[in-house]
Amino acid sequence: MKTDLIDKYAPTLCGSTPPVVRDPRLLIDASGDVKIYYAPFEYINPSARIVLVGITPGPTQMINANNEARRALQGGKSNLEAVQAAKSVGAFSGEPLRSNLINQLNHWGFHKWLGLSDSAELFSTSRHLVQTTSLLRYPVFVNNDDYRGTPDMTKHPLLRKYQYLWGSARRSRRCLSVLSRSAS
Repeated sequence: MKTDLIDKYAPTLCGSTPPVVRDPRLLIDASGDVKIYYAPFEYINPSARIVLVGITPGPTQMINANNEARRALQGGKSNLEAVQAAKSVGAFSGEPLRSNLINQLNHWGFHKWLGLSDSAELFSTSRHLVQTTSLLRYPVFVNNDDYRGTPDMTKHPLLRKYQYLWGSARRSRRCLSVLSRSAS
């Protein structure tokens, strides 16, 4: 796994002041009122059996992932371990987001297909079965507010540049992708 971005932003994550939402030190790119910030969501789980796809991480996911990466790095973990931990904690985090997603997955029977008693296990003891991602992998804000689909990510040059599809999911016959309106 490439660690270019965590390598670049680790000093900021571990700095004397913890990062905040829309922290200018974590700005990856911008075009007009559209800004993309770093949060460590680049880990790819090669053994996933299900891929949960959101639109973009929101502020809660950004803060939770950055705080977990900070804890991991300050605790002596490698950049790769920090990204993995951050994604595990930050992906689809916050309420009611995660509980709504779990309820939907249970309603559709995904937990049974995966041999689990509850889809909540995907965010705890069965994390190895899930890959979480977003069409826009990193947090996007428009006019300093959460990205809500405008401007159109397929037409806006900056957003097109950062669209992400998890290619490994297409190579696995045993992996199912689920698109959610939620964030990664």
